[in-house]
Amino acid sequence: MFKELIKIAENDKYITQIELGFIEGNTRARALYEKMGFRIVSANVNAFRLKDGTLRNEYIMIREIKR
Repeated sequence: MFKELIKIAENDKYITQIELGFIEGNTRARALYEKMGFRIVSANVNAFRLKDGTLRNEYIMIREIKR
C-alpha cells in the first residue's frame, strides 16, 4: 500500500511530501515507516492517554517526494 501511495505522490507535481503520525511505543509501525523513507520531524507531547492513564507522544514523520 505504501509503495502505491508513494508512486501516486511522485506522479503528482503538486505533492511535495507525504506526512503521517504514529504513537510512541509502536515500534513495528516506526520500523515500517522508516523503511519506506519517512523520518521523524516533530512530536506532540502527551498526545494520547491510554486506558490505564499512561500518556504517550505522537511522532510526526514525513517523506519528501523526489522527482
